[in-house]
Amino acid sequence: MGKTVQAITFVLTQRELQKATSDSSILSSLHSTSQEILAVKGTLVVCPVVGALQWFCEIEHRTKEGSNKTLVYHGSNRENFLYKLSKYDFVITTYSTIEADYRTKKSKKNSKNSKPQVEISAKKLNDDGFADKSIRVDEDMP
Repeated sequence: MGKTVQAITFVLTQRELQKATSDSSILSSLHSTSQEILAVKGTLVVCPVVGALQWFCEIEHRTKEGSNKTLVYHGSNRENFLYKLSKYDFVITTYSTIEADYRTKKSKKNSKNSKPQVEISAKKLNDDGFADKSIRVDEDMP
């Protein structure tokens, strides 16, 4: 219980530590001798469809209004935001959205390229003995 809130808190704490480290020379010198703090530019949340609304509501409820930009990358208009993802602090998407985008990209890639053909060297027995013969086989054939 509370994993969503803990994850949001972790992301926001990392962001605040990053700001404090870059703003303070004292913290910067301490920072260089201790563990390095990873820069948090944006956070991708991948969850089931039912969890997307939960994440969005928790982020909106637990943070100051206007302090974060949150995008739910889901639905038919999501491609409009594809090249703007880096402008958001939180991008929430679903497993099914990632799968759909991957399948679409994969099918476009396969349709651009003709099916690869494999040449196999096979021996065919004829009256004179064995003779080499190349045959072409589609990649999809068993």
